[in-house]
Amino acid sequence: MSQMILSKAIADTIKKATALNDRTRLKIVLAIFNTEVLKIGHSLTLSQLERMLEIGKQDLAYHLLVLKEVGIIDKKEVKEDGKCKTYYQTTNECVDILNRVGITESKIKQLSKELEITC
Repeated sequence: MSQMILSKAIADTIKKATALNDRTRLKIVLAIFNTEVLKIGHSLTLSQLERMLEIGKQDLAYHLLVLKEVGIIDKKEVKEDGKCKTYYQTTNECVDILNRVGITESKIKQLSKELEITC
């Protein structure tokens, strides 16, 4: 039984790491993470991410779906001014997997500069 639990944990970690092994998805995660670290906001909308990263909405929506499916980001819907807005935020699992692959908060700024992410 414990071996099955360990196998599932390893498989989940591999899925998350594989999802982050894409430059666009890594940029998305770092952009969201940066807003949290810098206290600019705790989440971003699709439009904000699109402007920050200069990625088309269709491509961005696809990458967000991949990240959400593996549990790296989460989304929340909020009603503002009678309109429903969707915000994306990183999860605890995201921080965990970033730390496992050696990306600590101190490396976020460096990576963001290398990937040309500005908040």
